[in-house]
Amino acid sequence: MTSKRIFVTGASGCIGHYLTETLIQETDHELYLLVRNPAKLKFDWQSPRVHLLQGDMRRIERFAKLLGTIDVAVLVATAWGGMDAYDINILKTLKLMELLDPQKCEQVIYFSTASILDRQNELLEPARHFGTDYIFSKYQCYKRLSRLPIASRVTTLFPTLVFGGDRTKPYSHLSSGLPEVLKWVELIRFFQAEGSFHFIHAKDIATIVKHLIDNPPQPARPFVLGNQAITVNEAIAQICATLGKSISFSINLYPWLTDIFISLFRIQMSSWDRFCLNYRHFTYKDPVTPATFGLPTYSSNLPDLLRITLSSQPPPPEAAGMGGRGDGVTGKRQGSFLCRGQGGKGARGKEAGGQGGKGDGEGWEDGEEGEAIFLPTLPTLPPAPLHKKLPCTRSSPKKLNQLDGPQGKHHHYGGNKGSA
Repeated sequence: MTSKRIFVTGASGCIGHYLTETLIQETDHELYLLVRNPAKLKFDWQSPRVHLLQGDMRRIERFAKLLGTIDVAVLVATAWGGMDAYDINILKTLKLMELLDPQKCEQVIYFSTASILDRQNELLEPARHFGTDYIFSKYQCYKRLSRLPIASRVTTLFPTLVFGGDRTKPYSHLSSGLPEVLKWVELIRFFQAEGSFHFIHAKDIATIVKHLIDNPPQPARPFVLGNQAITVNEAIAQICATLGKSISFSINLYPWLTDIFISLFRIQMSSWDRFCLNYRHFTYKDPVTPATFGLPTYSSNLPDLLRITLSSQPPPPEAAGMGGRGDGVTGKRQGSFLCRGQGGKGARGKEAGGQGGKGDGEGWEDGEEGEAIFLPTLPTLPPAPLHKKLPCTRSSPKKLNQLDGPQGKHHHYGGNKGSA
């Protein structure tokens, strides 16, 4: 197959590691990796076909000449909040695509998030009104793609819940928090709740992207990435079976009972958190896995996913809670919500009991696109200290407000910024 010139952002994140390693090991393509800190790359990139471009999306214009020669652009990098979400996820992402030559570039593979879609794969209006900065910016960017000269060649990917990571790759947010959540399985197994969701392993995402690079869809079309939907109750039963835990009885967590827990334990709920708790069924039409394209799937069911994740020995919770690593994510689970720090501003969240320290990043390069940021099972967990969240402060930039009406008031993470 003809070698292609591929430009990749977000190579130092979880999805980025699996993807780049796959392209290095299984193709002859020439790779141009935009990374802010090359020291964070854990794969072997020492190859004549791999070119490291030290820089960041804020100054993407520096690479205008190179971008005009690219055959395929794979845009994985993201920003999680604040002004970065507006600048990186919207302005600079669109600018990068404008710098590509529509006569030369045959495909743009753009990572969005399934959080902005409804159950019919149409844009979810509450994502615009109540979404976090990350979700809101993804919503806005996707709406603007159709205006680009290269719009007809943009393949948008909407990952659902993403698992992944091992000793040689960064853990996804969900995988890093899973061991902490499983500590509560003795209580979780006695509860039932309405809800459903999809999930996918980052290695399967890499397999899909490689296939799309070698076989560009004609015409370009969006894909939701995920295995078939599973209900919350099925997930609880499968988790318990995998861990050898029996279920002798079950208590339904009705919405009114959940509200009592929220009130009793003073759990802070943002507008997006509350929407997710009520929406419950995060399912989509025609999700794809490698099997959709006739390729082997690495993890197709929850028991396999659990075994893979647990055998990879994720870092302990106190290590997972470290923020300020340049990826802008603390990784600390607080109930059902991801506690995200801003790289360069936080070290460990106060609730983790850690010593504050200066981070070394600005919170975008190491993050990967697309994880749905709400896990339907977790709001139904029985009350425990893990659920309790401290007040979260964050900015509401005017630029975000100017995009599509007032947004600042209801954008709230539900997590704590690391203490500087």
